[in-house]
Amino acid sequence: MKKLLNFLLVVSILVISSVSLEAKWHNLKKLEDYDKISDFNLKKGIDYIEIRSYLVDENNNIKKRRYSVLFSAYRKKLSDFDRELVRDFRLLKPIKAKGSDLVLESNHFSCKILYNAFVITDKNKIFKMNMKDDILSFLGEIDTDGEFVLMAWIRAFDRNIIKYRKSRNGFDGIIFEQPNVGIGKCVDTTYKATFDKGVRFLKQKTIKSQKTNRDCLGCILEIPMDCD
Repeated sequence: MKKLLNFLLVVSILVISSVSLEAKWHNLKKLEDYDKISDFNLKKGIDYIEIRSYLVDENNNIKKRRYSVLFSAYRKKLSDFDRELVRDFRLLKPIKAKGSDLVLESNHFSCKILYNAFVITDKNKIFKMNMKDDILSFLGEIDTDGEFVLMAWIRAFDRNIIKYRKSRNGFDGIIFEQPNVGIGKCVDTTYKATFDKGVRFLKQKTIKSQKTNRDCLGCILEIPMDCD
């Protein structure tokens, strides 16, 4: 009888702990509003990481030498590294192989954009990557709000997540969508989404759907970008 009571006590503690873990929701900010040092726990041995975008042609040849840094996080600022290392780092060319799944912004029909991530280790070694899970491997366990937002962005699922919480098997997120395209009045919808521990989207269900007084547009014409 005593063993049974002890077993039930342990089970109760585990259940309470699990419920407590899943009950804490975190409101989310934009990725650029998180601190590049304290809000990202880079894997041990990683001092700096950045994600770049390059304007390329249909064969992935760079059309402009200049690139844009879309995100960076670090233990050590880039300016604090050896000058020659920084020069070499900035001159690194991206991986141009086809098959990359690192697509972070919609490619406009008039332009093609190539994305790569670059890392500097505490041994001054440099790595470059063009796959989402490669970036995840340099972060390790997702254990901060900033890391969740970063991976949600990389997974192309960040725009409408307003809050999230940890769960036993990953994360839950609340998604709020305010569409501008449709017929008649726009309908705002709130979803609860489920993600795995790598912030890969698994499923969602509708929590609330509400018709508004906003008139939705039948379609939105995309304006070509100036790629030159």
